[in-house]
Amino acid sequence: MRREAFLNDAALPTRDNAPDLTIWDQNSYTDWQRTFSKMNHLTMCSSA
Repeated sequence: MRREAFLNDAALPTRDNAPDLTIWDQNSYTDWQRTFSKMNHLTMCSSA
């Protein structure tokens, strides 16, 4: 969607205005529910 927005504006994504499109891996996946669940577990264990 962001890439399409740049095309519609006739602008080029650069490292400064669109690091999510130019620097970061576009194919990576993070299961945030699993990540936060693990973080919550660690927090609960360390406070006991």
